[in-house]
Amino acid sequence: MDKLYKHKIEVQPRFNDFDPMGHVNNTIFMNYFDIGKVAYFKAVWNTDFIDWREIGLVIARIETDFMSPILMDERVVVRTTILRIGNKSLELSQQLINPDTNQLKAAARTIMVGFDVNTNSAEPITEKCVEAISRYEGRPFKREISK
Repeated sequence: MDKLYKHKIEVQPRFNDFDPMGHVNNTIFMNYFDIGKVAYFKAVWNTDFIDWREIGLVIARIETDFMSPILMDERVVVRTTILRIGNKSLELSQQLINPDTNQLKAAARTIMVGFDVNTNSAEPITEKCVEAISRYEGRPFKREISK
């Protein structure tokens, strides 16, 4: 399954990420996934700055499964990919892993929707966005439109 994840970025746990038991607090996992999302879309758009208003994507739902704690002496990598693209939404999959052992620490599934900040409403994901993701991922995405 790791061949599916073209994008990877290492995150540096900070001192205040850890709880008294020496584990990264579960709420911090979302920060790591956010770092992965931003880095992923920077790579997709080949830019150092993401203007989210221009890209027009917002998070609508996140599901996270926690498999194993992240400890103080561990390295952590966020892997990110797009699983599917619909008319107004896309499904993003992410994993937190220890790259030295390949142990899966957590997995997240995020639904992002097309969004127009001017009208404050959902809108279809742009073809430009679909093309950029397809180009980056190296595979075509056929829009899955529910009826």
